[in-house]
Amino acid sequence: MKVLISHITMKKKMFSLTAKGAALDIPEIDGEISAILEIYKMGEKYYASGTVTANARFQCDLCLDEFTQEISEPIAVYISYDSDESTDDFIPLAHNDVEIDFSAYIRETLLLAYPYTKKCRSDCKGLDAITGLNLNRASAPAKEERADPRWEKLKLIRSQINL
Repeated sequence: MKVLISHITMKKKMFSLTAKGAALDIPEIDGEISAILEIYKMGEKYYASGTVTANARFQCDLCLDEFTQEISEPIAVYISYDSDESTDDFIPLAHNDVEIDFSAYIRETLLLAYPYTKKCRSDCKGLDAITGLNLNRASAPAKEERADPRWEKLKLIRSQINL
């Protein structure tokens, strides 16, 4: 996901970048990662902004089914030969660089956009605690009265008193 510096001018210009998820070492994304960036030069610095989009495959935290979710995240980054910048939204360049590599920045942006709780749908019912059935596909079986064996002696005493 690189752009030649010679193609960037003071005038805003759109760039479309694509890569495979495997190329950026993101195992959840096996398809294509797309970035639409508007890049322009500001004196000695460059500025890029746009959107990164990909379809990621996750496992639901509640029912354990696999599902696909689109991740679309805005990005904005400065690019400069000045390596004294100390912000997260900065890509340093060496003076002999002929292209800007956005791969690491786009990878980081996508990884940070992952949902904290991965749910296949907002009303996911999860798994039945006793049987382990996926409650999204089948209803829970009727709950049988399971007595805790530790209470058996107490039931025995109670039945003797009620005689």
